[in-house]
Amino acid sequence: MDLKEYLLRENMTMTEMAKILDIHYQYLWMIITGRRTPGLRLAKDIELLTKGEIRAEQLISPLKHKVTCPTCGRKQFADKIKPI
Repeated sequence: MDLKEYLLRENMTMTEMAKILDIHYQYLWMIITGRRTPGLRLAKDIELLTKGEIRAEQLISPLKHKVTCPTCGRKQFADKIKPI
């Protein structure tokens, strides 16, 4: 499960979650869409808020970072690149 699925399932808005976490909702949106990676403290706060359903390691995983695809040369999330 990812953060977006969690919000939908819990019927919680990004604004509500951001307020609980004391961050701006746009920053939370950037985390959800993979544009930003939260720091360890925020990742742990999200893990606590979701009662462990979203793990801190899942949010700060190196696979969430964009890398250059060796096949096509485009920037993609590392977990989307298929092995050669």
